[in-house]
Amino acid sequence: MEVHHKHHIPKKITEYFTEFLMLFTAVTLGFFAENYREHSLIEAKMQENYESLVEDLRSDSTKMTSLIDSYKQGDSTLLKFDNLLYDYHSGAITYGELVDVYKTLKPFPNYNTVFINNTTFKNVQSSGMLSYISSRSLRFEISYYYEVMFKQLQDNNALFDRDGMDFFDRNLPIGHLLRTRKYQVTNTNKKSGNSARTQEETYEDFIFQLPETKKILTSDKLIYQAKVYRDRYAGYNYLLIKMMEKNALLLKELRRIQH
Repeated sequence: MEVHHKHHIPKKITEYFTEFLMLFTAVTLGFFAENYREHSLIEAKMQENYESLVEDLRSDSTKMTSLIDSYKQGDSTLLKFDNLLYDYHSGAITYGELVDVYKTLKPFPNYNTVFINNTTFKNVQSSGMLSYISSRSLRFEISYYYEVMFKQLQDNNALFDRDGMDFFDRNLPIGHLLRTRKYQVTNTNKKSGNSARTQEETYEDFIFQLPETKKILTSDKLIYQAKVYRDRYAGYNYLLIKMMEKNALLLKELRRIQH
């Protein structure tokens, strides 16, 4: 008995082409779907980074604005003090007159510094996501703010602290001494219900009559140290002004990207 085998019927070329097309389409769609998902995740992460950068920049702006706003008054006080020392050393006024004018001066500007939080930038940079910012100019401006100006600020913070301590703690400790005394007397009298005004004035007169106080206020060294501190104070505030300009530019660009 003969066994009949079915003959294999070859597929038409169109069938091969259809199968290939379906496979290619499936692979392509899968690739695009995965690419879209990855792109969406990156976009969402970048939006979080933008929000965090904006928050950091706003915080920087608040800190810098506070110091810059007080600059004019602070510089005016230092200039008046410089002129006061000149008047005494040129013989235009006596020591008693120097003291009287010194008492009327507004508080000297302290050597307050600004700390910039660069944590978000460091995270964006280390994760390689800085390259996902499409604008080349924006990438440059962000990097310049955090890598160049940030380091300049750190260096100037150290220099400002050094010159500030040298000026106030070593060459002009009188103001700090009087403020500390005033704080202590005020708190003591609040508890006892007594007035602190008379005690403050008596103690102030006592301090200015001390030979050591006269030596400090009339020393030649103080003239130079006051000049050094005023220059450092002006230079530091100039740096803050330039950083504020860059800060405002970055905030504007980042807000535009967010919207």
